[in-house]
Amino acid sequence: MRHLLLATMLGPVLVGAQARVRPDPKPPRTPEWLLAGAQVKQRPAASPRTPIAAQFDSLGLSPLGERGDTVTLYLFPDQANLTARRHAVITARQRFFPPTSWRAACDELAHPGWFFSLSAPPTSAFAIVVAGKREMPVVRPAPPLARAGAEFAFRMWADSAWIRYEQRMQPRTDRERASLYYSFHGEAADAGWSKVRMFGFRGPRGHDYAAFSVWLRDDSRDGTPNTTATWIIDAWGRL
Repeated sequence: MRHLLLATMLGPVLVGAQARVRPDPKPPRTPEWLLAGAQVKQRPAASPRTPIAAQFDSLGLSPLGERGDTVTLYLFPDQANLTARRHAVITARQRFFPPTSWRAACDELAHPGWFFSLSAPPTSAFAIVVAGKREMPVVRPAPPLARAGAEFAFRMWADSAWIRYEQRMQPRTDRERASLYYSFHGEAADAGWSKVRMFGFRGPRGHDYAAFSVWLRDDSRDGTPNTTATWIIDAWGRL
């Protein structure tokens, strides 16, 4: 199952003028479209009712929809808890390509994707978009082996982020490095894995999957959570 970065890393820069926007290449519709997700970006006060959703899609083959398609917005008013949903229609779609400067902020930002104009505002501080007309999700227990199966991949991903973070911060002494290390990895030395909340859900063709979100403490300014991602994994913990 693909690793969906549901754009918690997209950041306000995504809709900025630096992104190179291209006309819609109109890829053929495939079942992969149903697995896509995007994040709604807040618009200026002058156009609050014409929100834009941003989705990463390096190959440009799996947008979450095309003009006229119905999508579902899931709303997180406090930026953490899902409390409501609404439906909207895609009114326009464009392909975007990021500038190389985004890689300096985060490697996972430096990928092409899609911009979607939506017919309905998100009415919350944070909202994500999925393909189709959907109801509120039913929270299910995660498959029993999903957590154990995903731990190795998570630790590899966290170690990669730690290496980049240490290189950026350049601690001058062993004491500074130790302080940085424990701030990032936490008391359990697992980069927060023991605190991850994993949710189960029924996916395509009736298979069981699990989802979880993670926040890594690698902010170069004050050590607060910076790198974030949402993973979708199968019952054996595979991405």
